[in-house]
Amino acid sequence: MFAKNLKYLREKNAMEQIELAKRLGRKSSSSVSEWEKGKYTPKIGVINDIAEIFRVSISDLMDKDLTQASTTLSLVTKATAKLDESRQTIVLNVARKELAEQEQEKQNNVISMETYKEGRQGEDRGGIGAGVGVNNFYEDITNIEDHEWPLIDIPDDAPYDFDWVYTASGDSMEPVYKDGDIVYAKELDAYERSNIMTDTIYVVRVNGESFLKKFRLTEEAAYLVSLNPKYEDIRLSSDDSVKIVAKVVM
Repeated sequence: MFAKNLKYLREKNAMEQIELAKRLGRKSSSSVSEWEKGKYTPKIGVINDIAEIFRVSISDLMDKDLTQASTTLSLVTKATAKLDESRQTIVLNVARKELAEQEQEKQNNVISMETYKEGRQGEDRGGIGAGVGVNNFYEDITNIEDHEWPLIDIPDDAPYDFDWVYTASGDSMEPVYKDGDIVYAKELDAYERSNIMTDTIYVVRVNGESFLKKFRLTEEAAYLVSLNPKYEDIRLSSDDSVKIVAKVVM
């Protein structure tokens, strides 16, 4: 919903992607473009800035279909125009009351989001290979769905929406991820598993080992691609056991 709302609000306000990017302190529009395509969701601090720019609440920005709002406003305007002036005054007073309550909810939402950021924890799924693969010994876990993973504290600038936390091991994904960096990932649903996006960073398990790589699909083969140019692409074959576990969020 965030991607759809972001594009709608930007276009509604006649704002180019580069203009929004600059207001968010970015030099190019590439991040805004990727957000609108749904490739990933920005960190909570950026989400808060976007909500302030377009004067909407964070919860509405993330969860409510804002594209329907314009239709409702049009219907209200048309209906109000047909009322006598005394009845229009009633509508105006009701609207002012609702607006005051909405502004108060926004203030409460800011407080709740600050509380939300404090004390967050995430499931620590262990190391992930940003270089060679890392064996997490998941095969030794009898029931991985019900397994109780250790929890680690999450910093305030972590992404808004993620499921698991990994630790990067190696330097093949530099400059984005360095050795020891925390990696946030979101589990794929059934639709996403059947619609894997090429050149997107995923958590991938190959023959029992976990990798942090861009997944590239071509007509000839599938590859695990590093960001660090000193590493060659890893070509996957039909003999490999491959599972795309989660999408990395930034």
